[in-house]
Amino acid sequence: MDSKLSIGILLVNTGTPEAPTKDAVVGYLRRFLMDRRIVNLPVLLWRPVLNGIVLRIRPAKTVGIYQRIWTPEGSPYTLHSEALERALARSFAEKGDVRALVRMTHRYGSPSMADGLREFQQQGIGRLVVLPLYPQQAFPTTHSVHDELMRLLPRLSYGPDVSFVWDYFDDPAWLHALAGSIRPHLPQDPSKAHLLLSFHSVPLKDVRRGDPYPRQVEEGARAVADVLGLPEGSFSVAYQSQFDDTQRWLGPFLHTRIEELKAQGVENLRIVCPGFSVDCTETLYDIEKRLRGELEGDFPDGRFGYIPCLNESPAHVEALRGIVEAQL
Repeated sequence: MDSKLSIGILLVNTGTPEAPTKDAVVGYLRRFLMDRRIVNLPVLLWRPVLNGIVLRIRPAKTVGIYQRIWTPEGSPYTLHSEALERALARSFAEKGDVRALVRMTHRYGSPSMADGLREFQQQGIGRLVVLPLYPQQAFPTTHSVHDELMRLLPRLSYGPDVSFVWDYFDDPAWLHALAGSIRPHLPQDPSKAHLLLSFHSVPLKDVRRGDPYPRQVEEGARAVADVLGLPEGSFSVAYQSQFDDTQRWLGPFLHTRIEELKAQGVENLRIVCPGFSVDCTETLYDIEKRLRGELEGDFPDGRFGYIPCLNESPAHVEALRGIVEAQL
């Protein structure tokens, strides 16, 4: 008799439009911007603004961004996400002590969280581990996933035993996976070099309400610097991707921090984005394409480098498997 425990592993990330087209981007943005964790305004007030103004103006620019990073095989975000799902499933099949059904789902994209939960329900799985792919807990990300989970389970009449992973910024295996991805990109000569860890910003109103995100960002950045053996002053944190000019955001902002580093004489800059599990527009476009182009004259001859996300790397897969197993 097989003694393995059968579980469902629901991986959840933000998502992406299904195509770099206006219709797909509008649909994706509508789902994203109707989340109360993203825009906390009364629905009756916000919906006409969203449909009448925002979704008429914003998609024109956003479509172009997606087109810049899209590949013949599809979205890099989707390709990495699917590869991560396959790799984690394979890891459990080869090494795990449980029979695991792994499904990659998306808070605003397809397949959705509802799609994954329905499949688990149809398979008769009574034990779930829900793993949002956000190492640092934040109201607009992790808490939004939890909100949606609590909304969906009653609607589906599905009552499994659920373990929810709130964060893993200080998980030793994940920290070593991150450090291992950074180490080969660091310059051999550390003088006048700097590692900048860039994270998605969050609204200051969330920080004032107790969002643990800034603390976890700072603690995690210092922890990975310790693993790398980086001296004080050779690394720092910045925040990117503020998308709403009507509210104040957590800083220091990425461009401001880079200007400070240039003024301090930094000549060799490496940027890594540890808040993103797989590469997406915020990394491949905002950093690798746009920022690289802006800094070409300041850091010539390979002195600027973007360090890719962990994606489906073996060390990332093993860290996630350990995080799931710890829930059991």
